[in-house]
Amino acid sequence: MGTFSTSPKPAAPAWIPPFAWGRIGVLGVLFVAYHAFVLQYLAKLAWEDPNWSHAFLVPLISLYFIHQRLDELRAIPPCCCWWGLPVMIAGMVLYALGIYPLGNQMAMGYAMILTLFGLIWLMTGTAMMRILWLPVCYLFFAIKISYQVWEPVAWQLQNVSAGLATILITALGLPLGIEAEVTGTAIHVYYQGSLIEPALNVAEACSGLRMLMTLVTLGVAVAFLGARPWWARLVLVALTVPIAVLVNAGRVMTIGFLYPFNRQMSTGDFHLFVGMLMLLPALALMMLASWFLGKLVTPVGAPAAGGRTA
Repeated sequence: MGTFSTSPKPAAPAWIPPFAWGRIGVLGVLFVAYHAFVLQYLAKLAWEDPNWSHAFLVPLISLYFIHQRLDELRAIPPCCCWWGLPVMIAGMVLYALGIYPLGNQMAMGYAMILTLFGLIWLMTGTAMMRILWLPVCYLFFAIKISYQVWEPVAWQLQNVSAGLATILITALGLPLGIEAEVTGTAIHVYYQGSLIEPALNVAEACSGLRMLMTLVTLGVAVAFLGARPWWARLVLVALTVPIAVLVNAGRVMTIGFLYPFNRQMSTGDFHLFVGMLMLLPALALMMLASWFLGKLVTPVGAPAAGGRTA
């Protein structure tokens, strides 16, 4: 007759040893205190600026990246790597320069993440950093792009959105007697031959840059959450740009169709509602692209991969 062992199974090794929590707590407090200004600025910005409301999701996605690889991290003994020290010092110096003389919050935010990268590398070692680099670098998406960079990109997207939306309005609106022509970022809408005044202006808020930033942030998450080769990840991230432009043009086109019948729908709450609603087809296109790339990567009839690709 067989016997059953009653001895308990060995517990999984702790990723962070108990004695290290005190050290982590002290370093965490010092890190937050040193970067308090930019942390408060980013939190306020994400709360008040709709262009950057996605920033609240970025740390949560970073933590999920870590959770995905937790078993691998537990198997790696942490060690000190002095290569992280110069990276941490460089980040701290750049942060100070971001305060003065640059006075640039974007530089301060990027420097803060560089400091965090160096600190984690110093404390955990290179083996762990081969896994943790992605969650740390993903935090860059929470940093507000400076106005000097934002404005020219938004201007180009305004022109592209206005031009593409004009083509769509004219192509799809002819049976309804709706036509459009564009001058710069202003769309002139005609209904049954009569010009509707004033022109529909594609402002900076309608440029699609907000949607582009949100989709790139989600696109990188989707690309790295699944097991796929690097080329598929890069393609998936690159597709976020045309998807954002196309969906934003669809939003402007929708407003253009409604403009002859109710001009109030081009502003206010309904305008914001249409913008939020357009995130659904954007995400659907992202998932469709992810599914299609998955079909290209995995041969038909092949068993599902249980490992992780590099």
